[in-house]
Amino acid sequence: MPLKSLAQAKFSFLEVGESMDIRKAMSVSGLRKGTIVAGKGGLNRPIKSVTVLEVPDTPHFLTEGLLVISTFYAFKDNKKAQIDVLQTLINHNGAGLVLKPRFLEEIPEEMYRLADQYNMPLITIPNEVAYVDILTPLNEQMYQERSDVNKLEQKFMDDLIKRNMTFEQMENQAKKLDIDLDRVFGLMMINYKDCSLDHSSNNEPGVDEKAILQQVHAMVSPLVDQTIVFLKKHDICILCSFPTKKDFDSQIGEVSRNIIERVNHKFQYGFSVGISRGRSHFLDIYKSYDEAQLALKIGEEVWGKGQITHFDQLGIYRVLFKLKDDRETAEYVKSLLEPLLDYDHNNHQSELIKTLKAYLHTNGNITKTSEELFVHRSTLKYRLGKIQKLIQMDLDDSEVRLQLQVALKIIYMKKIDTKNDG
Repeated sequence: MPLKSLAQAKFSFLEVGESMDIRKAMSVSGLRKGTIVAGKGGLNRPIKSVTVLEVPDTPHFLTEGLLVISTFYAFKDNKKAQIDVLQTLINHNGAGLVLKPRFLEEIPEEMYRLADQYNMPLITIPNEVAYVDILTPLNEQMYQERSDVNKLEQKFMDDLIKRNMTFEQMENQAKKLDIDLDRVFGLMMINYKDCSLDHSSNNEPGVDEKAILQQVHAMVSPLVDQTIVFLKKHDICILCSFPTKKDFDSQIGEVSRNIIERVNHKFQYGFSVGISRGRSHFLDIYKSYDEAQLALKIGEEVWGKGQITHFDQLGIYRVLFKLKDDRETAEYVKSLLEPLLDYDHNNHQSELIKTLKAYLHTNGNITKTSEELFVHRSTLKYRLGKIQKLIQMDLDDSEVRLQLQVALKIIYMKKIDTKNDG
């Protein structure tokens, strides 16, 4: 099922704390009235999320640790489809299947056999048990458990990014949080400063921000293993892990697209995303944080909002961002562009810098530049003549063009940094 239609389907995801399993779920919710009819050997299966399934083509989104609740109304006349749901849940190492069989004459024998063979709990509940009787208690339980874990994860990631942790401390804390340090880790960063999600006046997670963490974690965890979601200032940070560097490089693009599609739909906003490189040394996560932040900043300004930008896409901008605060570089840029900047400042309609950028962007093509700026060719030629007179340089010289392009990009980098720090 495509993710877009998946987001519109009639189901509900609830993220459950790490200690939740089938046995515990049956003691804290409407499942207490349920009967385990098969798969009793799987009561210790952990529950990562819960979904109500009432649409016909949903087996594609069944994921590890998923507890599915359904009447099977969409499959009531199709026993093969009923069996396929259970088989797919087994294939993806799901948590279990809860049926309210009000629309079923009988549960197929093959489902009993599969549930017992693979220790996949198959549970039936009476018709009078409402979904809310199951979902609400699980939700309350998971919220507390997930909140406790979030606090540990938040402090852990804060310390790593600030480099306030030794290797031994990191190793011990990772063990407590069940993080496999042999995997490859990368960081996704989503900025929500301009979105109505942010209601907090400080940098620490507030009441609303805790809800953000809960919801984003619920959307992300079915898509990638060993996920940590935490907040830094106005950024939602998602730590993703993969078995190898090759897996990270080949899968992070698709995973990030799936994640942001879910997040965009949930919060009805077009977020920008920055992605770091993958790293095998967990203590180097602070480098991943810097890379994701830089990719987010530059990607949004250069390629526009709502884009997914990987650090490796930044190219020359990575170098220029480091040069922007260098004193000698600043003097060099000033010597090239100050006459144009001053002229534009004193003559608000001149737009010489804008004209120069467009001219360089089109490789000196007069026709394309005039079209891009929506000005007449004669107006453009006048401006170019003015530019050459002010900077006393020949725009037909390829070396001059290169110097001006680099200078303009450095100014752009300083502008990005100022905007994000302000």
